[in-house]
Amino acid sequence: MLTCSCIDVLTCNLQNDSTYYFSRNYNYCLCYPLEVNEKEEKVIAEISPNPFSAETSITVNGNLNNATLTVYNSIGQQVKQIKNINKQTISIQRDNLPNGLYFITLTQDNKAIVSNKLIIVN
Repeated sequence: MLTCSCIDVLTCNLQNDSTYYFSRNYNYCLCYPLEVNEKEEKVIAEISPNPFSAETSITVNGNLNNATLTVYNSIGQQVKQIKNINKQTISIQRDNLPNGLYFITLTQDNKAIVSNKLIIVN
C-alpha cells in the first residue's frame, strides 16, 4: 500500500491500482509518497556439511527459478558452475578440486541472492 499525506489536510492511499481519498475538502491527491512498503524476501542458504570432502548440499528457503551457482577459488578464479537450477537443494560434487577455501555465489534474475564460503578437506 502506498500512503501519502499533504500537510495534515489530505491523506490518500493507493491500493490495487485504485486511489482512495480521505478528505471532505479535496478529491485529488497532489502529494509525493512518503513511504513505500515493499518487503523483499531474503534468501537464506544452509550448507551441509561444511567443511566437506566429497559432496555437500546447499538448501535455500524457497524454490529457485533458473538460478546459477558459481564456485570461486580463494584467488577469485571461477572453478565450477551449475546452471538452470529450479529447486531448493543443490548438490555440489568435489570432483578434482583441491583442499582449500572456496566462495560461492547463487544468482537469479541477474542478482546475487546468496554468497557464502565452502571449505574442502580430505
